[in-house]
Amino acid sequence: MRAVRTGAEGIAAAADPAISLITLDMGLPDMDGHVVARAMRAQNNAPLLFLTARAENDDVLAGMASGAAAYLTKPFRPKELAQKASELCPAPLEHTVTKATHPA
Repeated sequence: MRAVRTGAEGIAAAADPAISLITLDMGLPDMDGHVVARAMRAQNNAPLLFLTARAENDDVLAGMASGAAAYLTKPFRPKELAQKASELCPAPLEHTVTKATHPA
């Protein structure tokens, strides 16, 4: 996991081919989130998940049009984020962890 604070840092970080999921807030201090999303999409095919307080239908449509695979509005529960991340990046079968049960 790598966290960055600005759109410019995010675009630079997206150049890493090892990234499996990008989360992006639209409210960035230096750039519009849609601009950042399009720049990231141009250099990386990892699923992009917008995490934002912008909840209007037009915001969601604009986010999806700028390259997002999914859109989650704030506030959200951590479980919602985990579920969405799992949907976008399912674990390969050989890396799936299963819970063992022991007979009583």
